[in-house]
Amino acid sequence: MHSSAPRSAQGIVPIVLAWFVSPILTAIASAILFWVVRFTVLRRENAARRAFWVLPPAVVVTFFVCIYFVLTKVRRRLGNSLPDNSGSHHMLQ
Repeated sequence: MHSSAPRSAQGIVPIVLAWFVSPILTAIASAILFWVVRFTVLRRENAARRAFWVLPPAVVVTFFVCIYFVLTKVRRRLGNSLPDNSGSHHMLQ
């Protein structure tokens, strides 16, 4: 597929779009999360007790999401320089 846009513009356009799309998607996700927490925890009679049970799973999910993104970024940057683990399944058998 050949584009008529200059080569330098093809690299800049996704970056500029990310400046607008990323904050919008982040705001939407944050608003949804806030409303869920507001109605399931904060607006309840026993909010402190509910928060005690909601916080640990929320921290675990947040931790694993952050680790996932860090590891995928490292994998993308290192490319093929990481060892291939396709042969390691033989050790487990």
